[in-house]
Amino acid sequence: MTQITLEISADLAHHLRHLAVEEHKSVEQVAAEKLSLLIPAPGSPQALLQALREMPKLEPGDVDALEEEIRKGRLPAREGGIFD
Repeated sequence: MTQITLEISADLAHHLRHLAVEEHKSVEQVAAEKLSLLIPAPGSPQALLQALREMPKLEPGDVDALEEEIRKGRLPAREGGIFD
């Protein structure tokens, strides 16, 4: 496990100690659990919402440009098989 040192306010430290006593855990365990709640599990609704919020902002012309590039990249349809 990786160790880090965080500087936090006295009020937050007091709150963490209080939670640790209530939950019969160490301050480190409580802090790690609370921090892990900030990172959504892959595939969770929270992860999906986070991904949507982080999507780049598109301009109206961006969609048109994408559709044009898709059109240019299409191969013509073939009537025969690939081994003919």
